[in-house]
Amino acid sequence: MKVAVEGCAHGDLDAIYGTIQHIERTENVKIDLLLCCGDFQAVRNKDDLDAVAVPRKYREMKDFYKYYSGEKVAPVLTIFIGGNHEASNHLQDLTQGGWVAPNIYYMGLSSMVRFGGLRIAGLSGIYKNFDYRTGYHEKQPYNESTMRSIYHVREYDVFKMLQIDRPIDVFLSHDWPQGIMQYGDKEKLLNVKKFLRDEEHTLGSPPAMKLMKVLEPSYWFSAHMHAKFPALVKHESGKQTKFLALSKVLPGQDFLQVLDIESPADAPLRLEYDAEWLLIVLSTLPLRSEAPRNVSMPSINDAGRRRYDYRPTDEQIQMVHDIAGGPDGLVIPTDAFVRNVIPFGSRPGSADIPSTPFANPQHERFMQFLRRFQPAADLPPSEEPEDQSEPPVAEDVADVEVADGPDSADAVPVDAVPVASAAAADPVSLADIMADAMSAAVATEPVASAETASEPNYGALSAKELKQILQDRGVDFSDCVEKSDLVRKVQENPKGHR
Repeated sequence: MKVAVEGCAHGDLDAIYGTIQHIERTENVKIDLLLCCGDFQAVRNKDDLDAVAVPRKYREMKDFYKYYSGEKVAPVLTIFIGGNHEASNHLQDLTQGGWVAPNIYYMGLSSMVRFGGLRIAGLSGIYKNFDYRTGYHEKQPYNESTMRSIYHVREYDVFKMLQIDRPIDVFLSHDWPQGIMQYGDKEKLLNVKKFLRDEEHTLGSPPAMKLMKVLEPSYWFSAHMHAKFPALVKHESGKQTKFLALSKVLPGQDFLQVLDIESPADAPLRLEYDAEWLLIVLSTLPLRSEAPRNVSMPSINDAGRRRYDYRPTDEQIQMVHDIAGGPDGLVIPTDAFVRNVIPFGSRPGSADIPSTPFANPQHERFMQFLRRFQPAADLPPSEEPEDQSEPPVAEDVADVEVADGPDSADAVPVDAVPVASAAAADPVSLADIMADAMSAAVATEPVASAETASEPNYGALSAKELKQILQDRGVDFSDCVEKSDLVRKVQENPKGHR
């Protein structure tokens, strides 16, 4: 199966789809699936734009609203996870996943689906320790704090994913697993992203690395750092995970790669729910909290007091298939998408455009579908499972060991179509697309303004020193990727101003 992987989308869908179509024409190939690793920015209108966690002067509508309104249709099935620059009010209505536009599917806060026989798992957001164990307390309208905390990964979602007990083909995360730099050409990366030297061993998400070590997926794709970085993680079991991070949409940047991923030849190319994941979601619903305080997940220390192992049995999974009535019963319906708000530039009441906004019905429909499988979730094991080992828990993410990486010769992660990077796109046929992408990206993420004679030379400080300044001033810097972002943030938040 030919799978296109894209890094940070930042709403530049026309450039992404234009690049895919160019590759298909010039290489005479058909791309079956597009995976986007966050910062998708599914912005439907100005209300959504106000919920994106970027400074107001850098907010821009970009392209998604045209795909939402029906003016354009995605030319390839697109699956994406959330990052730290999203229309959070839109995605908050689809925490379990759903269609955001025809042929464009959001995986929710955490999820696993099937496509063409591949099991694809995804974890949205980025890791921040101070929000990791809290409940989902954010409500609309957001303030400056909740606009950012809403995209911080929660332990509940990691706990659910740690219950997966069967092989995963592909895993998507926005930020990198912590320590992944040790498994690839670290020096090459640091020569491009020099500010990362200050956080060489701390960069990334400890829970993501925990998931990689436990789940051992065949492929892991990430974005966030706006850099291409391949790595190869060899597990103690003998399996290995091919890791690839990609950049954002800009000319000359490696923002998209096409891969050949082995899949069952007879599997239909359609999006399906995964039976094991449905059982995990259903059985862990009582653990979900909306409290702003810390909420602990169960562990083996709770044995005898509360359930701590939510791994489904083969018998339960078979019962899900029986209740569904076979493979067709788990197909994710493509007609579930509903336009429930008025898109930017549209006339209310015209075509399928609503006259007034209404609640997105997809979440409730999914929950009704999920409840059909309650008998399978309630099914007691017919015999003691062979594996009596302690199930993985999410509480020891800080203890993940980072081994020495492989030789650089081993670090090539994938067999790829060579022309799939942005640098290989034809500059004539995609000139207009790339020019638009350049201007849009520059408008969204400008470099810091030049320092005036009256303010310190913050550009001379290290990223670590800039982060300490922001922390001392009580300023959130989770949306900063480049050192220039940190400089700008310091300048925009002088001492004494919160």
